[in-house]
Order: sequence, then C-alpha cells, then structure tokens
Amino acid sequence: MVPVVRQTDPAFLNKVVNHEDVRPWLGGDLSQPIDLTPNIADPRNYAFAGEHGGILFQHITPGVYEAHTQVLPDGRGAWTMEMVLSCLHEMFCGSDAIEVVTRVPEGNIAARALVGRLNKVVRVTELMRRDTWMEAGRARPCEFFSLTIQEWMKTAPELVEAGQRFHAEIEAEFRRLNRRRKDHPDDEVHDRYAGVAYEMARRGLPLKAQLFYNRWAILACYAPLRVERVDPVVIDIGDCHVLVRDGVFEVLPYN
Repeated sequence: MVPVVRQTDPAFLNKVVNHEDVRPWLGGDLSQPIDLTPNIADPRNYAFAGEHGGILFQHITPGVYEAHTQVLPDGRGAWTMEMVLSCLHEMFCGSDAIEVVTRVPEGNIAARALVGRLNKVVRVTELMRRDTWMEAGRARPCEFFSLTIQEWMKTAPELVEAGQRFHAEIEAEFRRLNRRRKDHPDDEVHDRYAGVAYEMARRGLPLKAQLFYNRWAILACYAPLRVERVDPVVIDIGDCHVLVRDGVFEVLPYN
C-alpha cells in the first residue's frame, strides 16, 4: 500500500478537488471552487493524502464516515486503489470507524470502477440508489455503498503481516526476559486478527482492539485479550502482560 498522511492543512486537497478534471464530479455549484478548510478543521473528520490525491472521511454519526475520494489524473488506476486501501487501514485501525460509506453519482465511470475493484479485495455492500446527488441545483441519481470493519478485517491486505510482526516482537521480548513461551502452530487467520488488534493498540485504541479481536478469538478458541489499563496501556494477552507505549510493545516481567 502507498504511504498516506493525515492532513491538517487543506492546501493540497483543495488543489486536487479544484483541478479541472476533478471538480466537475464533486457536485454543487460548478462555477464556484470548493474549499475543504472547514471540513479538515473539524476534529470529527479525517483526511488522508498521498502523492496524487486522497480521501476526506466526513463524520456522519459515531463510528460511521462518508468517504470522498479525489485523485489527480496522474494517479488514477493502480495508485488510487493502493491509496484507498491505505486510507481504509488508517481509518479502521486509527479511529473509531466501524463503517465507511460512499456515494457514486450516475455517470462517474471512474468512481464506479474503483468500487468494483475494491470489492474484489474487501466486500463492499450496495445500500440503495436515490436521487440525492446535488448538482447545479438539481438532484441526480447516485448509488450508495458501505464497507464495514467486519468485512474489511476478513481480507484486507497487510493484516497478516502485522500479526506476524506482533508475534515476532512478543517472542523477542520473551527472549529478552529469558522466559519461555508456549508454542502454537502457525495460523494465518489468527495472524490476521492479531494484526488488527496490534495495529489498533499501537495507535492508542486498546478497547477497540479488545472488542474486534475477541469477537473472533473466543469463537476460534483463542485466549481473549483483556485491557487492564488504558493510561498507560497494559493488555493481558493470556501468557503475559504487555505495556504499549509510543507504539512499542513491551512484555512486563510478571504474568
């Protein structure tokens, strides 16, 4: 996935949304430029961008965000797909997001194709079709799509690798403390869900990590996580207690 950075300055995304090949698809009064300054200044919203564009995730209700994707012509295609996956990773692991929705106006072939490509990686659900896309004072037909965190977790890239990093870090900590850890067989599915918890916990969301890891782990007969403290973060992972500080996991010298 391509690197993306959370935006606090609207300058770059304002440049993108007002590009002559982007602005016609954003609705509203097409004779006027768009200014994303209020959207990016609102702490409830999240905006991420990479080299050619990014996504504004607009807060709808706690845990639910509407995605507005804007990409310059040079970034369309494979780069856009990688950017979207990176932004979804940041949202689901680094915010309270549990669902991302988006609207695609009729005729926006590129946006509709992007949803189709994304659906091959993570399951996107079509919600409805209504005339709610405002352009030049008139409502146009658009499609609504949804991606929940549960569907994203099943197949999203990088999560298995994150879980493997987590296990490697914990094993290194056991060696540092001259302790022996009970072996368990390699399990890619376990790595995936451990990776979700790892990514959330190191971003300061231990309770979200506990919720979405345990939702799967208890059914799969793995020991559940238990967050014992949130400041600093201390998590009981079954055979040890882990202190999470500045994104670093440290096994505490007791069980």
